[in-house]
Amino acid sequence: MNLTFPAARTYRIGGGSAFAWPPAPRPTLPLPPGNYDKVLPFTPPAGPDKLFYRGNFCGVRVPGMRLLPGMAGYTVEGWKDNKIGGKNPPFMSIDVPRYTDDERQAILQAHADRGYTHFQLSIGHAIEQGLSIADYVSFANLVQSFGFFADHWFLGGGDFNARDMGADYWRPLCQPWIDALLAEGAIGRLRYVRGSFSFPLTREGDVRLTP
Repeated sequence: MNLTFPAARTYRIGGGSAFAWPPAPRPTLPLPPGNYDKVLPFTPPAGPDKLFYRGNFCGVRVPGMRLLPGMAGYTVEGWKDNKIGGKNPPFMSIDVPRYTDDERQAILQAHADRGYTHFQLSIGHAIEQGLSIADYVSFANLVQSFGFFADHWFLGGGDFNARDMGADYWRPLCQPWIDALLAEGAIGRLRYVRGSFSFPLTREGDVRLTP
């Protein structure tokens, strides 16, 4: 698929640092044999757009970066220290707060170098990792400083992993985090996102149609 991008422009997102868009071209990855739809049913925004997600939750590799306990590949000899020919597992973005400041910046830079505009954070997982509200807000501000939209995942992990609970349950858990994020400018206008696909699925046999 060949996409044509406009000339590079400088953007500033969410109060963060400025960066150039589009990013430097990267080699095209080969696709396995098969038939593929090559025409997009829509036109992507020419530049960073809060409502058009450009991010990678768990597919960015940082050669040479150590793995931490509980991460994919940690128990595989050689991968643990990223010494198998640079074929280390990709990082899940929700694990990045566990790293040192220098390591965090290296991983965020790897995301920025790929032209991503959004970065996924998770409050529930941050709680599991022992981060305080102040720690989490500080990391969210670091994410924004690289020019990313900070995408906050509220429900999942730790105390934020309960099912089928109402506002009376969630309000005392979420409110302190929301207040702190808003106070520090680490989150934008809150909105409810429905838990369903945002595009029509009509093809029989499409695995995404399977409940």
